[in-house]
Amino acid sequence: MTYRCFLSYGFSYDISYILTKLTTYKNEVPQGAPTSSYVANMILKETDEKIFEFCKTNYINYTRYVDDLFFSSQKDFKKISTEIIKIIQSSFFRLSYKKTKYKIGPITMAGVKVKNNVLDITDKFKKKMKNNKNYSEETKKGFINYYNKVRKKI
Repeated sequence: MTYRCFLSYGFSYDISYILTKLTTYKNEVPQGAPTSSYVANMILKETDEKIFEFCKTNYINYTRYVDDLFFSSQKDFKKISTEIIKIIQSSFFRLSYKKTKYKIGPITMAGVKVKNNVLDITDKFKKKMKNNKNYSEETKKGFINYYNKVRKKI
């Protein structure tokens, strides 16, 4: 999928092959690599457009943080949520059924809280950042970087 993505952006076969080798591990975009969010954005561009169009016509807010997709609305959209799943699967993405939930009210995923189409760090994560006496300097920097990344998306 990554290779085809690079081709679709106009890269040659050779360059697409090299970029794919540089940005994937075991044929997947690795979690936490500096290039991963950029590559994920490139790969998900077409799917995002399809989802945005569907959500716009159905008054659903769509938020994505790297590869975590969130949907929220003022109205109950459970009956049409299968249509969103079909869009995702038609783009050859696999769903994590452990992470797929339909919930009324704010949702939390990967330490990120989504409410009214706004991303924020959870209170639990904020508390963990404040009580960081037992963490190494590198871990503390990681907390701050993660916090800044999420807040930057707002």
